[in-house]
Amino acid sequence: MTLSFTIPHTELRKAVSTMARVIERRNTIPALGYCLIDVSAGQVSFSGTDLDSEITLTLEAKTSGKGSMMVDAGMLRGICGAMVGDVKLSKATEKCDGKMIRESRSVIHVSDGDASITLNDIMDPIDYPGIHKRWTKDHDENSSKFTMAQADLDRLFRLSRHCISDEATRYYLSGLFLTNKPDGTTLRGVSTDGHRLAVIDTDCETSGEVKSIVPSKVLRLITSLIDKKANEPVSVSLGETIMQFHKDGILMTSKLIDGTYPDYTRVIPKQTDAISVNLGADGLKRVSAFASISERRQFGSRVLKIDLEDGQMEVSSPEGNKITFPCQAKSNGVATKELGFNYRYLMDQSRITPSFRLRTASASDPAIIDSEDANAFWVLMSMRV
Repeated sequence: MTLSFTIPHTELRKAVSTMARVIERRNTIPALGYCLIDVSAGQVSFSGTDLDSEITLTLEAKTSGKGSMMVDAGMLRGICGAMVGDVKLSKATEKCDGKMIRESRSVIHVSDGDASITLNDIMDPIDYPGIHKRWTKDHDENSSKFTMAQADLDRLFRLSRHCISDEATRYYLSGLFLTNKPDGTTLRGVSTDGHRLAVIDTDCETSGEVKSIVPSKVLRLITSLIDKKANEPVSVSLGETIMQFHKDGILMTSKLIDGTYPDYTRVIPKQTDAISVNLGADGLKRVSAFASISERRQFGSRVLKIDLEDGQMEVSSPEGNKITFPCQAKSNGVATKELGFNYRYLMDQSRITPSFRLRTASASDPAIIDSEDANAFWVLMSMRV
């Protein structure tokens, strides 16, 4: 029996674009370069995986029969470029006469009414290495769940992503730690690379205790799938080693980082107004432009010095080259005259919060960073001046 479905060209392009987010163009495992297409009554699902994450997109379509087919993802991109209007894909079994034996093979025919394509380079759907099957009924019953507006989820990721570590030796820091606020059941996101820390709170209630580390790659995938300004909700289910993300016909299943996140509360300093400094993106950008060139050419310092008495920030090199820029600094009854921080970290902070305030007790203590977002704060370790 022939298996077929018909969908608009725009919908096929949407499916191919979505699969491209997880299917890599070069793979050592051939099956990872293919897209699994499941056809059922009135709908068709496209799935792709890289063994760590799997995305499934379900669309409405005119269908005939029920079954699956696997098509090379690169061929699907070529089909999108060649077809217009409504596109029909059908899988049929044809007899192939060889010199010694007679056997049957499956081929896929693609047509838009004018152009016609025949694909022989297909695989058996049984070879598809999907990970969604690992999400069992037991996972669903014992998982922690939450529902959040897409704009709020984007805020959570955007404000914490720059603090995630990229060091392979500390793999448990290479993701966003989702947990509950210590005094409640609402969701909190934490990230750190050992030099800086982000703590982002939300108003989202969770079902059950949350303690999951979501890999940074998964954060990028989810960010690419959501509308950053939309209030429509998405749902997330967190199991012990695997998670699922649901949004408008899209299901993403991903592995979580298997490890124990350190006790981040131990590095959060006490609230203080002994020393406060207001910084902005404009000043930091101008200082960073000079400092980055000096660092590359003359092995300059990454330390941005803040002079509390003169109210200015400064970056200098061993040769005596330096740049200064005014800033608002204030100290209340402390002997500290200078502070030092990594200018690259401050520059990263300014990209997500164009204006912010540093507060610390002394030059050797970590600083708390505040912004206009009252439900988020950051911690930055100091550097010796």
